[in-house]
Amino acid sequence: MSSNDRLYTLQTHFLLSLVCPQSLKVYSVDILFFSDPDFHHPQGIDLLIGGGSFFDVLGTRKIPLNIGSVTLYESNFGWLVTGELSSQHAPTLLSMSQTIEEEWKVLSTIEDASYGRTSRANKRSQEEQETVQHFKQYTTRDEKGRFVVRLPIKQKISELGATLPMATARFLNVEKRLQNNENLKNEYIRFMSEYIELGHMVEVLKNSIQTQNHFYLPHHSVTKASSLTTKVRVVFDASAKSASGVSLNDVLRCGPTVQQDLFSILQSFSRKVALDK
Repeated sequence: MSSNDRLYTLQTHFLLSLVCPQSLKVYSVDILFFSDPDFHHPQGIDLLIGGGSFFDVLGTRKIPLNIGSVTLYESNFGWLVTGELSSQHAPTLLSMSQTIEEEWKVLSTIEDASYGRTSRANKRSQEEQETVQHFKQYTTRDEKGRFVVRLPIKQKISELGATLPMATARFLNVEKRLQNNENLKNEYIRFMSEYIELGHMVEVLKNSIQTQNHFYLPHHSVTKASSLTTKVRVVFDASAKSASGVSLNDVLRCGPTVQQDLFSILQSFSRKVALDK
């Protein structure tokens, strides 16, 4: 700006807006930069700030633009654009809340597969609850006072294939091993005889099998020389695959863990040691 005899310089500050309604107020403030210069373009979320830290990054100045609820807030990262835009003011701009909502839907879909209703952990929890209800419903006691429990079978028990060839082959391998170790053979026979005496198992005759879906359990010995009571015990392998590739464990529901977690056990142990001292 100049006159006939003198040159003048005038420094001004402008606040630009896509829409300038009549009620827009003018503020004399230096806007150095926006925290997100491309805030009007839909993008991914770069940073999530918790409520405890959010107000620490905010400044003291704010500028309401009188466009919907849009307000500029000063922050340590630059000026923040907050609020919603109504469609009649700026139809070309996307509401920030709508953008965040869409991003959240995408994240929710991903997290639901990992932690939500369709997650493996949640399905496992549902299966554990069903197993507990099964045992409450079908656990009884016989005339000798022993508990009788029905196996918690899943619906896919029909997927079990033939197991007799597999169990026979495993038994022949065990038998060959026992023939080469007389002491192991005697301990093995003693263990199986005790199982029969206690009623844990009974002999099944060839023509007495009445169920359609039966599973022949292979077994083998586990030796622990340091044990003071039972140095040899027999382990029944319910994870052995049938001809269809499905094992007995695959068609049984899994119940919840009955013992405490490791942290609670260690905590209880440390408390007991402290009390003993």
